[in-house]
Amino acid sequence: MKAKRSLIATVALLLTTSPLLAAEAKNEVGAAIGKLQSNYSWTALVESAMGQSKGEGKTVKDGVVWLSVTFGENTIEAYIKSAEKASIKAQDQDWKSLAELTSDANQGPGRWLGRMIQNYRAPAAEATNVLAKIKDLKKDGEAYSGELTEAGAKELLPFGGRRGGNSPETKDAKGSVKFWTKAGMLAKYELKLEGKITVNGEDRDAGRTMSVEFKDVGSTKVQIPEGAQKKLQ
Repeated sequence: MKAKRSLIATVALLLTTSPLLAAEAKNEVGAAIGKLQSNYSWTALVESAMGQSKGEGKTVKDGVVWLSVTFGENTIEAYIKSAEKASIKAQDQDWKSLAELTSDANQGPGRWLGRMIQNYRAPAAEATNVLAKIKDLKKDGEAYSGELTEAGAKELLPFGGRRGGNSPETKDAKGSVKFWTKAGMLAKYELKLEGKITVNGEDRDAGRTMSVEFKDVGSTKVQIPEGAQKKLQ
């Protein structure tokens, strides 16, 4: 009887402390993200049904974000000062301002690119956003892993967070994330998403895997070329 009571007490203790451990893990990852101090460089890899894209970027505190993304043979470069001010350059084209790309007169693919830049989050901010959508988080050494809530996965899927009546329907959304830290600082994270979107009555795979690695924390510098600087005014 005594052994049975001891087992029940142990199970009850585990059930009681698990949420506390998850909360502690979230706090530790949040602190690790904060140590990036808005001054870092990164590399990113995204794989989806549409193909693979590679990116790199730099950001400095109270400055601009430099971003370069290559998809296939095409490369897009941008300097982002705010949601209203950015310079964007598609391959073999001149620098354009965010206002030029998102104007009503521009109905081509450049307008879509402008909207993407307008909603862009630097990786540390995105890691914080992802962390808030995790329903539980477990620690294993200097790595942390967890599952996303269904609502969180739906929002992070492409088109899932879009507002308005023309948004595609999102189905079967789920996801997971893993964070790696080094010396208490975020070194890398990987986000895996699964789900489908319905476009014109047809279900399409919207899943993707994104991995981001951080470097040059505290020593990153961003230099803006003259053509891009003029479009930031």
